[in-house]
Parts: sequence; structure tokens; C-alpha cells
Amino acid sequence: MPQEKNLLAYAKNLFESPELQKNNGYLNHRLTEVQMLAVVRKHVQTHYTVQLPEPQSLHLSPDGAFNNHNPGDLIALIFESIVKVNWNQNLWVEPGDGGIDGEIKTTLRNYFLGPRSIGGAPEEGVHEDRYNNALERLIHIIDNRKPF
Repeated sequence: MPQEKNLLAYAKNLFESPELQKNNGYLNHRLTEVQMLAVVRKHVQTHYTVQLPEPQSLHLSPDGAFNNHNPGDLIALIFESIVKVNWNQNLWVEPGDGGIDGEIKTTLRNYFLGPRSIGGAPEEGVHEDRYNNALERLIHIIDNRKPF
């Protein structure tokens, strides 16, 4: 039977890396994965017509697959891409468009429309069926996105 990963367990596993803890202010601000995932979920929710479950109840697609209709996959992808490229230790505690909310919105836009700051095109977004490939593509877009 294919193995599904719980979203919260996946996020906790990411933060076993001391480097990611440091870069994201994880210990300085006493952040929890539940709090961080909840912020991402709030923004991902705007792309779904049904109420999404809490992050603790979501799962990633089995066997490394990626399905953009699975909210667990999309939340994990947005979360992990931000966590891996972030060097601002205060990002997760700065609300609003100048902080984590803006970063999540921009990353979601990059996911759907690619790196352009104005316009964008769906064909330039992420269209992968494997999680690792989707993550690699999104991080590439983030690293190459155009400034506003």
C-alpha cells in the first residue's frame, strides 16, 4: 500500500535541519510548525471553494507524487520552498505584505504564473507530477523571479 506522509510530520522533519531552524528564526521566535503551516493554509485556502482541514489533518500524495488538487501537497510545496530560500529570521513573525503574508502570496503567484511580477502566464508556472520536481521548479522560479 502506498505511503502517505502527514503534512505536519513532513514539516517537523524539515526543521530537524539546524540551518533551516536558524535561517527561519525557528528557535528565536519559538515558532511551531503548526503555526507556520496555518499561515500558509490561510493563503492556499483562497484557491479552494471548500473549507480546508487544519494542517494536522492533511497528507501529501503517496510515493512522492505531486497533485495540485491535493491541498496537502500545495501547502507543503509553498511552505518548503519558502523555508529553503529564506534568510530573514524575522520573516515568519512579520505580518502583512512586507512579511510572511506577502512572501506566501508572491510564492503562490509564482507557482501558478511563473516568475514575472506583472502579468505572468500559466504555462510558466509549476506543472510537475512529482513533488521533488515541483519543489525544484518552484525554487528555480523564486530564485529567478522579477522584482516588482
